[in-house]
Amino acid sequence: MNLKPGLLLVALAATLLIPVHSPASASVDTGKEAILALISRMEAAWNRGDFRGYMEGFANPDVIFVSRGQFQKDWQGTLDHYVRDYGASEATRGRLRFFDIQIDMLAPDAAQLISRYQLDRPENPQDGINTRLMRKRGDKWVIALNHVSSREKERDPTLTEIKRTDLQREDLSTPGREAIQVLVEFAPGTTFPAHSHPGEELVYVTEGSLEYAVADRPPVTLDAGDTLFIPAGAVHAVRNVGKGNGAELATYIVEKGKPLLVLAE
Repeated sequence: MNLKPGLLLVALAATLLIPVHSPASASVDTGKEAILALISRMEAAWNRGDFRGYMEGFANPDVIFVSRGQFQKDWQGTLDHYVRDYGASEATRGRLRFFDIQIDMLAPDAAQLISRYQLDRPENPQDGINTRLMRKRGDKWVIALNHVSSREKERDPTLTEIKRTDLQREDLSTPGREAIQVLVEFAPGTTFPAHSHPGEELVYVTEGSLEYAVADRPPVTLDAGDTLFIPAGAVHAVRNVGKGNGAELATYIVEKGKPLLVLAE
């Protein structure tokens, strides 16, 4: 059967428009997905106190750790360090989070990963950047080289008042609502007067001892690692009753466009 020239051109164009997925592209996607799954498993293992499970993400025994301008302990030495220095309690372990993860595939069995991380805990919280060389050994991806650039948040020993530091503000999926996180630091003996917020507040005490007087409830004293829920609109005051500085991580779920803080009359 002979096709007319016009019909032949249409048929050729239709053929060219059919999407073609190359095996190389599929391999890249599969590699990235496997690496992200590994990082997720490591994060979950740390947060449940399974340090050996966390270390399974690193090449054993030949992983290379670099931080603070020098080579660090090997696989077993690093595991022993985590158990000794972070394993005493949930507060010393903290909560680990990896985010802003970028993966570049260098070869079918090699990739570069760069991400930010946070270790939230009452004492010596950390944040920083990980740069990792990922290698595929058999059917398993592992970290062959791990470089960490980290910092510990320093507390101000000369704090003489109350200091609020805005950390983040993001819109929520619920229209008209947003989440705001603020670090509030209290010098010894200071009091934040009675006030309210146009939404709920979730409090996590990160340092010292703080006394909360919420609405008509009896005052309650919280120490580092304790939490408190404050309902929307509830009038409350906060006082540092410890001998040193106190601090809280306040997370607000509030209405957009309204003042975050309203002092009580």
